[in-house]
Amino acid sequence: MKILHFNTYDVGGAARAVYRFHLALKDAGHESKLIVFKKRVIEDEDVISFHLSFGQRVKHYINEIRRKIAGRNIKKKFNFFNVDEEIGLPAKCFINNLPFKPDVICVHWVSGFMNAKNIYELSKATGAPVVWRFNDLNAFTGGCHYSNGCTNYFSGCGNCPALPNPSSGDRSWRNVQSKEKWLGKTNLCFVASTTEINVQLNSSTTAKVCKTKLIMLACDSKYFKPADKYKAALELGLPPGKRIIFFGANDLGDPRKGFKELLQSLHLLKTRLS
Repeated sequence: MKILHFNTYDVGGAARAVYRFHLALKDAGHESKLIVFKKRVIEDEDVISFHLSFGQRVKHYINEIRRKIAGRNIKKKFNFFNVDEEIGLPAKCFINNLPFKPDVICVHWVSGFMNAKNIYELSKATGAPVVWRFNDLNAFTGGCHYSNGCTNYFSGCGNCPALPNPSSGDRSWRNVQSKEKWLGKTNLCFVASTTEINVQLNSSTTAKVCKTKLIMLACDSKYFKPADKYKAALELGLPPGKRIIFFGANDLGDPRKGFKELLQSLHLLKTRLS
C-alpha cells in the first residue's frame, strides 16, 4: 500500500509522532512518504520538502502576510493558528508535489500549510481516502488548537473568546463553515489519538459531516515491552519496590503541560503522607 503523509514541519512533538507512524508503516512493508512544508532536521529521503515555484512562493508570502494581519490581537493561550480557513495554496501545488499516486492520504498537523479545500481537492484528484489524525482540536474547531475550556465548537463556534471582536458570525464560525463544506464532501475519517480528544471531537458539529475513529497512541514494542520491575529498577538506579511517578513534556514551561499542578500535587501528597 502507498501511504502519503502531510505535516507542516519536521520538528516538534507532532512531527516526531508523524515520523514514528511513517517508520512503523515502512517496517510493516508499506511504501510511505512524508511531505512537509518546511524540512529542517530529518535526514531521510522519504521525508520530502514541499516545492513551490517562484510565483507560488510569492502567493504563499502574501498568504502569510494576510494571516499575520488577521491574527493580530488573538489571545495566545488558545493557539489560534488557522486564522482564515479560506487562505491556502492552489490544488495544483499539492498535485505537482505528489511522489506517487497514494492509496491513502494521512493528514496530521497542517496549520499554515493545508486547508479543508486542499484536502478535498487532493482526495478528489487522487481518489485516495483521507485519514486526519490529530492530538489537538484544530481539525474540528474554528481555529484554536486548545480551547482553554471553551465549548463553542459544540455548536459550530462563533463568539470566540480567542478573537478580539467576537460575534456569532466571526472568523471562528466562518472557519467551521468552510471546514464542514469541504470535509463533508471528502472521503475522510477523523482519527482521535486519546479518549479525551475523541470525546471532544464527537461533541463538535464538524464530526457530524465525517466518519470518526478512536485509535489510541501506541509505542514501539522493540523498545517498550514487559520486564522484571525489580531488575529494571536496579539497572536504572531506582529504589526497587517503591512507587515512582514519571512525568514528561515537550516544554515544562508551557502552562498546558501541567507541571505547576504536578508540583502542587506532590507537595499535597507529601503533606498527607507525613
